Amino acid sequence: INMITHEPTRPFEGDMWLSGGTLGALDGGVRLGGRWKQLTMFADLELHHIDAYTLLPQDQSTMGANATRYDGLIKLRYQLTPRAAFSFSGNAYHNDANGKATDYTGTATSGYNRAYSSDSTQNYAVTGDFLPTNTTVIQTRFYTGRYDENSHQKTLATDGTVGTSQLDYGNLYERYHRADTTISQQMGVWNFLQGGFEWAQDNYRGLNRLVDGDAGKQITTNDVWLQDRIQPWKRLTINV
Repeated sequence: INMITHEPTRPFEGDMWLSGGTLGALDGGVRLGGRWKQLTMFADLELHHIDAYTLLPQDQSTMGANATRYDGLIKLRYQLTPRAAFSFSGNAYHNDANGKATDYTGTATSGYNRAYSSDSTQNYAVTGDFLPTNTTVIQTRFYTGRYDENSHQKTLATDGTVGTSQLDYGNLYERYHRADTTISQQMGVWNFLQGGFEWAQDNYRGLNRLVDGDAGKQITTNDVWLQDRIQPWKRLTINV
């Protein structure tokens, strides 16, 4: 996914926003940015929250979850020369949710359970853009990301007491790394040549989620590619 974020044009820019409503709804954030000589900076921090609520007014047993989410984004770009620039970007979020759900078991003393879940992700990228000549472009990138998810349920007695045992426990963890370099060359007005190298590594594990569960798997791929786009006539394009 290519995220196009705001590019500041002044030495300092900023804004804040806050909204709220029923059910404890709260949404707020702050955005800050600036440009100083060859350096451009932008950051966005946000908070979102809503309280639990009854899904059916006549039935107090099934509740929507308490939910809280934190979001963050930062982006830096340094124009070293008119023909070379480096960029760094990072974004992350953390989400927590818990709610009561019906789990009737006839005449059992506990007719409910409380479900908990949390998930978070972090993504970071470093990019270099170079223009050796007016017809040559080189881009190199390194990207790393992680995802963590946990969920479980606890029994809930009729008096509202939460039990200690965990039920239906599950998790999912993933670590992803990628590096690539692309070289593009415009050859006259009719030939555009591109090539590059890509390396990627995906490490993941998850109880009750994936094959082999918590033991996990790791996949590493390497590939080299070349593409030539030829346009001998205005109405004809050939891709090799």
